[in-house]
Amino acid sequence: MFMNLQMLYFKQEGIRVNEYMYGKTAGMLGFVVEKMDIHQNVLNIKTLLNQHFTYINTEETFTHKTIVSGFKFSYFSRHKIDDISKIIYHLMFDFSGNIAK
Repeated sequence: MFMNLQMLYFKQEGIRVNEYMYGKTAGMLGFVVEKMDIHQNVLNIKTLLNQHFTYINTEETFTHKTIVSGFKFSYFSRHKIDDISKIIYHLMFDFSGNIAK
């Protein structure tokens, strides 16, 4: 299921990313709805980007970046879009304890 969600994000949202960028920077919020190791999941995303989504022109895959002190699930990635290097900041919010089953 995770891979399908990522494919949907990159195929649909990746195409329109320029529309939502502020200069050369954008942000993405991720809402984790199942218990998982978020850092390991980010490593899985890196693998997907490097091995299966090479058309995205990733220059630097998810790298940990402290954006807000004390928040440990923040990352950035760098992508070449229309021959311009752009940064996307990613915040992964753990909502798994808030989802009713």
